[in-house]
Amino acid sequence: QYGGMSAAQLKELLDECEITVLGNHLQVDDAPGAIEDMKLLGAQYIVVPGIPMSNTTEVVLAAQVLNALGKIVKEAGMMLGYHNHATEFAEENGNSLLQTLIDHTDPAYVIFECDVGWAAAAGVDVTAFIKKNTHRIRLIHANESDTILGTKTVGRSPREIPRNEHGELMFTPEEAEDYRRRKTSDCPMGKGLPRWKEIVAAASDAQAYIVERRWSYLPDVLDCFAEDLAFMKAL
Repeated sequence: QYGGMSAAQLKELLDECEITVLGNHLQVDDAPGAIEDMKLLGAQYIVVPGIPMSNTTEVVLAAQVLNALGKIVKEAGMMLGYHNHATEFAEENGNSLLQTLIDHTDPAYVIFECDVGWAAAAGVDVTAFIKKNTHRIRLIHANESDTILGTKTVGRSPREIPRNEHGELMFTPEEAEDYRRRKTSDCPMGKGLPRWKEIVAAASDAQAYIVERRWSYLPDVLDCFAEDLAFMKAL
């Protein structure tokens, strides 16, 4: 279900609004069952928005899962991608976990969506990272960070935190503060850490830029989007 609609109903609404679907974020376990829906919606990409990984062994296992899923997705006429957050930039044996994941996935089956805001929040030189992996990064998740937060989260990930009867996450006070800091680091486009002109030049194989706003710095989030879009178009 998509907002209470079937995939067919959503496709009809999107067509009426003249909106095309680039792709969708789906967890590994959910992706196989959603392939037919994604085909109906005209998606080009199915992107996995993170896999819990804390060491090289877990990364190699995750790569095997992505390679197998990527083959299925490609046979269905789409490409599988992986979307980073800050945690994948933790290092082991001189490499970030994300770089190890890139190195162990098959380019024929897996592409990468670089979330620039989270990479910057991890303290990474985003331009250098993209230059190193230009041919694997096909999507750029264009959001911001004005603060280096590091690669560790406080407490549990949002996927592990229970919700109350209203669907709200039940944080501990420490988790709530960490979540607030991470969300509000998403400043207006061009006001944060990423060097956007360099990033756009480095991302020569990127097929699309996806603008996201985790936090609305204006009363109406659509006004934020308008400013973000104007900034990106001017690059």
